[in-house]
Amino acid sequence: MTEGKYSKYVIREPRMRAPHVEITAPIVAFNRGRMDFPEVPFSINYELIEVPFVIEKSGHTHDWDQILCFIGSDPKNFFDFGAEIEFFIGEEAERYFINTTTIVYIPRGMVHGPLEFKKIHKPIIFNNIVLSSHYGRAKQF
Repeated sequence: MTEGKYSKYVIREPRMRAPHVEITAPIVAFNRGRMDFPEVPFSINYELIEVPFVIEKSGHTHDWDQILCFIGSDPKNFFDFGAEIEFFIGEEAERYFINTTTIVYIPRGMVHGPLEFKKIHKPIIFNNIVLSSHYGRAKQF
């Protein structure tokens, strides 16, 4: 394909190295760690989770909204979920066990974490959607 008038809006091979050693497959990322379009207040990544590990060790907050997606990796059935995840949210660290395809909305300023992939029976897709062009913490607990 030749370069065209709008080619600056087309990102080919948007791969990024995973920020955690437990994630061995390259991740697909827009803006997060790549800064494709710093003026766009949005970033997303797709990570394949294949082994148990703690991805966030403590609670923290952000200055922007966030959406966490936990999705089965079978492309014909995203609801075939093979993992057990423990997630804490809120000032009181309310605990949630995730064992089905789940989406969690985290409003700006809300404490969340730790987040642990406790058991992985079959790989899952983890999406971290950030309503900001960068990833950073406001407070760590």
